[in-house]
Formats: sequence, C-alpha cells, structure tokens
Amino acid sequence: MDSPNADSTVLRNDMASTRDVRLRALQKELSDLLKDHNSSDARSSWKERHDALATEVATQRQRKSLQREASKRRDLTELLRLHTKSIATKRRTERLSDTSKGNLDIEVEYIQDEEGKRMDERKREDERKREDERKREDERKREDERKREDERKREDERKREEERKREDERKREDERKREEERKREEERKREEERKREEEEKEKERKRHDGIKQQYEDAYREFVQAREDCSLPDHGLRAFFRLYDAKWDVLKNPIELQPLAFAELPWPILSEHLLSPSEITMERVQQFIFHPTRHKDMTK
Repeated sequence: MDSPNADSTVLRNDMASTRDVRLRALQKELSDLLKDHNSSDARSSWKERHDALATEVATQRQRKSLQREASKRRDLTELLRLHTKSIATKRRTERLSDTSKGNLDIEVEYIQDEEGKRMDERKREDERKREDERKREDERKREDERKREDERKREDERKREEERKREDERKREDERKREEERKREEERKREEERKREEEEKEKERKRHDGIKQQYEDAYREFVQAREDCSLPDHGLRAFFRLYDAKWDVLKNPIELQPLAFAELPWPILSEHLLSPSEITMERVQQFIFHPTRHKDMTK
C-alpha cells in the first residue's frame, strides 16, 4: 500500500505547479501590457488593466507564500502524527504480545482503513479548494468581460454622440445655407420688383408726358384758332380737343394736385366758369349735342 505522506506530497506538488503556471501567465500578461503602454489602442484602459493585473499578481504571490507555509505546517503535522502513531502502534504491539497474530492483523487493517478514510477526506478537501479557486477564476473572467463590455458600450455611446453632433452641425449648416439662399432670393425679387416699378413709372411718365404734350398742343391750337377768326368752326374743334386733352391728363396723372373749380374741364361751351350755377342742363346738352362735336366723334 502506498504511503499517505507520498500521496499528499504529490498532490501539493501538482497544486504548486498549477499556481506557478498561473503566476507566470499573469506576469507575462503584465509584461506585454507594459510593452504596449505607448500604443494608442491600449492607452485608454492601460492603467485600469495594469492595476488589476498588479493586484492579482500580488494576491497570487501572497496566496502562494501562504500555501507554502500551510504545506510546511501540514508536513510537520503529518510527520508528528505518523511518529505518534508509530509509538502508539509499538506500545499497542507490546501490550498485545500475548494476543494472537490474527487479532493484530485485524487491528493493523483497521488502522489502515482509518488512514485511508482520512486521506480520502483530505483529497476531497483539496478538490473542493481547487473548485473554489476555479469558481473565483471564472468570476474574475466574468468581471473582466463585464468591464470590457461596459467599455465597449461607453465607446459606442461616445461614437453615437459624436455622430449626433456632426448630424446636428450638418443640419444647422444646411439651415444656414437655406436661410442665405432665401434671403438672396428675396433680395433678387425685391430688386426685380423695384426695377419693374421703375420701368412702370418710366412708362407712365412717358405716357403722361405724351398726354400732357397733346394737351399743350391742343391748347396752343385752341388759342391760335381763337385768335384767327378766318377759319369757321376751327375754334370749336380746338376747344373740344382741349376739353378731351384735359380729361386725358386727369385720367392718367402721375401726381394729382388739388384743382380749382375753374380748372376742371366742364362740358360747357365757355372758356371760363365763375360758379357751379352756370352749369345748366341746357348748356351741357348744347355741348354734348353740338354738331361740330358730334361730327368729330363720328369720325
């Protein structure tokens, strides 16, 4: 049967080897992180990862030191127990010197069974500790994964915020351009409207000047006809043309100023009126139905 002390030693060696492998892996990861310190991709989370790895390395070293101390204490305890057991067995053998060889074998077998149970219990305890260590390692990995996920979410949120700001800036720029275009269009329309008004005013002025010129020509003709009595009906025709020319001026004014009563072209065969009482139905009918005017209008 194998020695219990040998099995315990092998188990402790396996655990120490596993811890050494884990510690070397952590040290290598820390070394790689230090090498990548100047990298732009790792710069943002370098300090956090460095502190976490440094803490874990220190924890592993402390745990390893404590486990070595515990292993030494267990070895000393085991040696003391075996020594005590050896002394007890020796004394029991001496006490049972008169006992048969068969009873001694039974006692030895019982002791070996008890020792085997204790070894099994220690193995289960070691297995439980390894399971707890594995769970803590899994929890650490999940925590690291959660931190990376949070970092990724923050980065995504930052990118979305930057994209939103760029979109808002683009919208403001588009709105500014539309506003400038609208102002230019309004300015262009005002300029076109101003030009049209100026053109209309110029046309109206020219037309009014033409009408005014016709009135002045008619007035000169009337004055000349009034002075020249050798032409029959010429003065009446000139008077009627002057009447029509006055109305053309009044119907197409540029700036109409207040007019006196006598300045209005009344349908009366009189050059000057002093009061409205001089305008009678008979005189108006005489003007309208005068043969000379009727003849000119039918032409």
